[in-house]
Amino acid sequence: MASLFAVGGVIIASISYEFRDVQTDFANANKQFIELSKDREALAQLILLGEPLPAYLIDSFAQRPLPYGCCRSEQSMYVSAVSDLSLGDRAAVDQYRISESWEQLVRAMQQALASASADMERSQALSNMVVPLLAILLFIVSVLFSFLFVNKRLLRPLEKLTAFVLHLMRGGEPALSGLDGAVSEVKFLRDSFGTMVTDYRSHLKSSGQRTLAVTQTSDASDIQIQTLIEMADRPALILDATGAIRYWNRQMVAITGIGKSSAGRLIFSTEFLAGASREIFEDAFQTARSGRIPNEFRCLLSLRGGRTIKLQVQLSPQVESGLGVNRVLAVLLVEKEDLPTETILQVDKPLASSVFNVELSLSTRWLQYPDTRVTEKEIRRQHKALKTAIDWVGRESYLCDTTDLNLTELLEYFGGTLEPRLLDLDLLLEVNLSASPVMVSADAGRLIEVLTSLTDNAIEATIDHPVNDRVISLAQGDDESGFAVLKVRDSGVGVPLELKKQIFEPFYTSKSGSGHIGLGLTHARDVIRSMSGQLEVSPDSHDLGRVLVLRLPLAHGPEHK
Repeated sequence: MASLFAVGGVIIASISYEFRDVQTDFANANKQFIELSKDREALAQLILLGEPLPAYLIDSFAQRPLPYGCCRSEQSMYVSAVSDLSLGDRAAVDQYRISESWEQLVRAMQQALASASADMERSQALSNMVVPLLAILLFIVSVLFSFLFVNKRLLRPLEKLTAFVLHLMRGGEPALSGLDGAVSEVKFLRDSFGTMVTDYRSHLKSSGQRTLAVTQTSDASDIQIQTLIEMADRPALILDATGAIRYWNRQMVAITGIGKSSAGRLIFSTEFLAGASREIFEDAFQTARSGRIPNEFRCLLSLRGGRTIKLQVQLSPQVESGLGVNRVLAVLLVEKEDLPTETILQVDKPLASSVFNVELSLSTRWLQYPDTRVTEKEIRRQHKALKTAIDWVGRESYLCDTTDLNLTELLEYFGGTLEPRLLDLDLLLEVNLSASPVMVSADAGRLIEVLTSLTDNAIEATIDHPVNDRVISLAQGDDESGFAVLKVRDSGVGVPLELKKQIFEPFYTSKSGSGHIGLGLTHARDVIRSMSGQLEVSPDSHDLGRVLVLRLPLAHGPEHK
């Protein structure tokens, strides 16, 4: 590359120097012509005045250099004519001879100058054409060389580095080769990324282990406390660190008339206390949050319909290693004479679900310890009892906090979180969203839970197919009479027409040998029903892969009409 620029520079310099020499010669030739003209004017003045012609002036004219060394003969003729005139009587014939010889000398010099001017113009044209062209060529070559250099030393290494970072984000090993030709800064970035990811994974692993241990301990404690307060003979509840109800027992359900799942969304002091009672409770709760046990206090529990109940409350902080005060246990002391009559009856009366609980408990024991002597009729009865209990649990437990939410935005978010997982499994995700937002009445958390379950089933249905035939699709369909439609499709073998309804039955599974118990779709259907929606199999599922259709009620707020 350097030699190419050197050759180009030499060519440009030689052309420039040659043109400059031509210009210099032309200027000197014009100067010589002018000097000759001055000497001739001096001689002509003396001849006109009849003065004698000095010999030095004639010699000076004879020795003057001519333009480009031309016309020596014409110069000699003129000098001879002038010399003869200076010796004679200056006849008219001699003067005519002088004039004629000067005219011949001038014509010869003008022809020489014209020829030189033409040569100079050609040299200038060549310079004007070759020099810019050569400069442009050198510029193009330099740009091309720069691009190749940058591409080899920077762009390609950066592309590899980008792929390397993506590889690290997906869990790959922090090792990247093929950057030998890269600039040192790119290699430094590679080493920095590798070191950072290694340290981060080490920290994440240790943090994850600690978090898992703390979570397991917390969950075990949660279950134990829930069991204890459920067995308690007085109203009790568990509050989280924000004062929201995490769990309360059946005595609280009887007193307030609010189910356990519904209570889990409420702030206790805001919903059930007012005025001075709320202030006293919140002061005691902050004391418990700091890890100290506050004194017992009295307050009024405000119930629906304007009823109030006198309470004596004892708060007890539950301190866990690594979490601090994670929950607060509240035990309420209520005198029976302070309870309304209907509430006392509810406390003393078993819950309506007890029949199903007993049936479910017996059937579960039968599943764990089957009796080979049980008749086929008894097996069918217990199987039906299990299904009945599960159906009841679905109706009673799947209480959703439905709000108006943007289904299109939720699907876009869900697709973004699902796609990296599918890429690792070599599955293609297709998400087809509506052009405009679709507002539905649903529980966002529950809906994400259902979509996760359905896509997990779709992954299992397509994972054994060829790589080019692994497709999962989420598509919004046309609204149908007050419902928004969402279709979850996979490229699996589909669902036979005769099994369309059976796949939603409890314990039905086509993968009985892989640890599945057949409750996933049952759970998903019940969750969607709790949001006043529908989940069913599309008629196209038998020949186009499995297509599950979700219908969710459209939001009917004034802004969404």
